[in-house]
Amino acid sequence: MAPASSLQNRRQVRRLLALAAFGAVAGVGWNACRAQDTTANWFSETSGNWTAASLWSTNPNYPNNGTPSGTNYAAVISATGGTPYTVTLDSTITLDTLSIGSSDATLELLGTAANDTALQINTSMTNGGDLLLSDDGSGTAPALYGSGTLTNSSSGTLEAAAGGGGGRVIALPVDNQGTVTIDPGVTLSLESTAFTQESGGAINGGGTMSLMGGVLNLNATLNPSADLSFLAETVDGPGTLINSQTLTSGDGANFNASLDNRGTATVTSLTYLHSASQNENGATLNVEGTSTSGTANLSLSSTLTNDGTINLTDDGTANDAEITANGGTPQVTNNSDGTIAVHSSGGGSRAISGVPLANQGTLTIDPSATLAFSQATLTEEGTGIINGGGTLSLSSSTLTLKQSFDDSGVTLKFSGTTVNGTGTLVNAGGQTLNLGTGNTFDAGITNNGTATLPGGAEYFNGAITNNQSATLTIEGTSGNGTGNFYLSSTLSNSGTIELTDDGGGAGANIEVGSGTPQITNNSSGTLEATKAGGGQRVLAVPLVNNGTLVVQSGASLVASSTITNSGTIWLQGGSLSLSRPLNIGDGTLEGSGTIYGPVNLASDPSTLLFNLDGTTEGTQYNSLTVNGPLALAGDLSVALAAGFTPTPGDTFTVVNCDYLSGAFLNVASGDRLTIGNGGSFEVDYGSGAYADDVVLSNYQAPVPEPASISLIGVGGIMLMSRRRKRPGHF
Repeated sequence: MAPASSLQNRRQVRRLLALAAFGAVAGVGWNACRAQDTTANWFSETSGNWTAASLWSTNPNYPNNGTPSGTNYAAVISATGGTPYTVTLDSTITLDTLSIGSSDATLELLGTAANDTALQINTSMTNGGDLLLSDDGSGTAPALYGSGTLTNSSSGTLEAAAGGGGGRVIALPVDNQGTVTIDPGVTLSLESTAFTQESGGAINGGGTMSLMGGVLNLNATLNPSADLSFLAETVDGPGTLINSQTLTSGDGANFNASLDNRGTATVTSLTYLHSASQNENGATLNVEGTSTSGTANLSLSSTLTNDGTINLTDDGTANDAEITANGGTPQVTNNSDGTIAVHSSGGGSRAISGVPLANQGTLTIDPSATLAFSQATLTEEGTGIINGGGTLSLSSSTLTLKQSFDDSGVTLKFSGTTVNGTGTLVNAGGQTLNLGTGNTFDAGITNNGTATLPGGAEYFNGAITNNQSATLTIEGTSGNGTGNFYLSSTLSNSGTIELTDDGGGAGANIEVGSGTPQITNNSSGTLEATKAGGGQRVLAVPLVNNGTLVVQSGASLVASSTITNSGTIWLQGGSLSLSRPLNIGDGTLEGSGTIYGPVNLASDPSTLLFNLDGTTEGTQYNSLTVNGPLALAGDLSVALAAGFTPTPGDTFTVVNCDYLSGAFLNVASGDRLTIGNGGSFEVDYGSGAYADDVVLSNYQAPVPEPASISLIGVGGIMLMSRRRKRPGHF
């Protein structure tokens, strides 16, 4: 709640403004039919009260329109002789014109506890001396109002004095060619009027000039030493407004003139910048949501250049702070010395919408804050840094990288955004990159952390590197549907690529975007299809597999392009559907599952590997079903799990196919295959009952090595020799 004195001042101001409005209307009506003004001169360099009629040439009347009835006044205070004097006005007076023509003269509008002091000017007022707005210590607001214009000439001084702290109000047009002085702690309010700053004019004193609902006309550049406050005010040029102190703005203030901030400027609600403006080195521009004004919105239609600090923040009350576009060609340029800081404060939203940002400096986002950047272009220049540990969410925008950008200091999220430029987007180790939905990545991507495509369609036109220990997840989701990863360039994988879903059964696909894309799965790389909720997994891009291709239990992977294999294809109970023959090359095919389509082993040699850990097909031992022809070549390899020893009567059907041809290089049908532990199986395939199968049977355990047998013999001979010795002989 505001202090009682403050509320009293506001009531006084409202009463005076009501008088001003009435007086302006009444004055217009009266001037249309009035007689010529009566001139009233202050006689001499003598101080006195305005109402002292004896000091006026109109004695017995002091100048006040309507006294006597029908009389209007042109008051003149011009006595000159080198002796300062003061005319004190502590009541309500109406004049047509007033001229303070002497530098010795001071007209003091003195608010008192007994009266609301107000001077109404209907036509014009000229000040060539001192015009002092003060009070008697009671905090009562004096006011100057009317439809006339106050011209503060080059020799004139308009001073808002401290007094008891009451308001100082001007509600008539002011043309300032001289000096306006506002004492520290004092606010001079110009309300619903025009203030014109001329060349040579100055505003100083250390107090505050508050401009509300009117127009500040800058016919010359203004650099006041007083603080400034703008509420629903318009600032027009051609001059520039320089703020070297403290400036606050809101309620729809319009800056048509350029603003050059060298101090601290705070936007507390809607403020428009229509001309090129700048925030100088060492200066601070706060866009601050507040409990009293709500959202702070700095709306641009021209350029804002920052070499200082711009804060998007609030006063701790969870109100929003944003920079938005208002037509024209807005842009924020954050120069190399500049900082744009996004603070969480009370938790309100922080946004830049429709305004391009060229970042050559530092954009810092607090750990718990999110900057929502939308419908514009964010350009990362050569010296640009984004850090702070918060989140940068780009929506319906463009991120242009003129250098490689490492996201180690920020979490990135994308939606409907294009990432382009000559630089590479680097997702740092330990970071999570949300690739979002509906995005196009023309720039290259290097992933050292975790990158996730959460459903929807994404287009990747630049080269992608998924480094060792990194994970790239293409995930179908319940909310966004099938995850479609459209690749138009190369994807080099040394980490893990997952095709999966969130449990809802949506698909996950790597599709051809355009051009001649290719995935190279390097020796340390794993590309795996998981079942999760059961959605289909599609690999439509040519794959060069030097690592491991995994199809997990229950998963279905459709490979609609070529697979060139020198690595391992490992079925863990899933299925692999082919549109082209699968050539195992000099790699390995292992595990259990079903392959739909032709499979060719090569004499490079290929390896067909089966692991045995029991006698149950498909679960305890590997069994491969090929719904199509299988051409044998290369080697057959069998491994026993630790602790499992087959019996000679156990039979293992490790291959079943539609048509079997060829032969293994290391074992002919009907011969025995020696395995790693030294045991052996009889292997039958390709004819008779085994025409389309490969069957292992008649296991023989390893035979001890001859050296072992010799040692047993030697040990027996030594034992027999000892037994032949006579008792007591050693």
